[in-house]
Amino acid sequence: MDELFPYSEFGEKKEDLKWEEHLERLANDFQYARMVEEEVLLQSLFDYSKFQREVEQKTYMKEKLNQTLKLGSNNTMSDEEKIELINLKYEKDIQKKIDNLIVLYKDQSDKELDVIRFEKIDL
Repeated sequence: MDELFPYSEFGEKKEDLKWEEHLERLANDFQYARMVEEEVLLQSLFDYSKFQREVEQKTYMKEKLNQTLKLGSNNTMSDEEKIELINLKYEKDIQKKIDNLIVLYKDQSDKELDVIRFEKIDL
């Protein structure tokens, strides 16, 4: 979420009031948390598709591949191996973000079911 809501965008630093408000909204506002998780997922999908386009058009730079994988410039891996590792990295990241959304929806539906159960109690 740091890439979606960087501190500099708020003009605040970590632990400042604006960031604390953001964290509180994430914890207590389902719609806001869902929007944030969806935006983060969409950004990852966009980055992945951009990378795929660079690979298809062969416009990627070797330095960028090394930087993405945090490898030194003297690494002996082929570009194809690096591309495959980056694809796996993106796929894992996207799956993690999808799982986060599923958990968020599940938690919200569990809360809603609890509310419905308590509303229907006849004494």
